[in-house]
Amino acid sequence: MSKSRKVKRAEETIKREIADIINKEIKVSNQSLVTVTNVECSPDLREAKFYVSIYEKDKDIKDKQFNKLTKQIKTIRYHLGTRISDWRYVPELTAKLDNSLQRVEKIEKLLEEDKKDN
Repeated sequence: MSKSRKVKRAEETIKREIADIINKEIKVSNQSLVTVTNVECSPDLREAKFYVSIYEKDKDIKDKQFNKLTKQIKTIRYHLGTRISDWRYVPELTAKLDNSLQRVEKIEKLLEEDKKDN
């Protein structure tokens, strides 16, 4: 079943606003690039999962930054509520780490190695 236009618009709005909040309001990191890659909302818009990609080579630093972000969920939700004040509900937020960029880099590296071997 495909999502309604309302849910798709809400997801795009939430994605844009959370990205802005992370970069301007809570400052998760000064060194690493933190990007909101996707948002998935429930059909009633009461819950939203947002996926973040943290571009950092050191896994420990990346995990530390993600933990810092998850501790700020209530603050992010508060700021989101001030920005979408015309909505009936501010969705409950859940953060997930998006590792797709690292998987792409790993695949590219493997393809390059395979190319060199042939």
